[in-house]
Amino acid sequence: LNSIQHLITESEKDKALRYLSKFSKLIRLILKNASKNTNTIAEELKILEYYLDLEALRFSPRFSYHFDIDSKLNIDMIEIPSILLQPFVENALVHGLLHKETAGFLEISMRISGAHLQCSITDNGIGREAALIIQQQKGLHHDSLALQLSTERITMLEKISNKQLSIDIQDLKNEQGAILGTKVYIEIPLD
Repeated sequence: LNSIQHLITESEKDKALRYLSKFSKLIRLILKNASKNTNTIAEELKILEYYLDLEALRFSPRFSYHFDIDSKLNIDMIEIPSILLQPFVENALVHGLLHKETAGFLEISMRISGAHLQCSITDNGIGREAALIIQQQKGLHHDSLALQLSTERITMLEKISNKQLSIDIQDLKNEQGAILGTKVYIEIPLD
């Protein structure tokens, strides 16, 4: 809402209207799915698309994104825990990409492997260590509420479904040890 207000005060009314339209669609989708434990992959991707489009409008041209979805996935039928990926996408954007001096890139990938859905969120951001240093320099102590809530939700869903989800967060480095970004890998059982 602050971004919309800023666009209006800067007389960027067309951009503000596009932003407001996407924002209302995102809120509508989130409210529609708030009481559900699972959503179809298609619904989750739509939520991520609206969220990323909003952030792209707000921070343009600082990052771009891409969905790489396995064509074998029936995204309209397969269900996954609701709003599971969005906090990790938000962390990649806010902590990794927006601190880059050059344009950032975010990729959300989904593949089927046996009885599991493998999801990855990969960015070419500054990495977790550099993001922590920036927060400390700004005098901020940041415990990732999104990560904590996601972990709690996963634990709850595991108890309900008796299925084990796995999450692995990796710093991506080249051979010399320079940070290339961060990758979040999530594996979700489908049976």
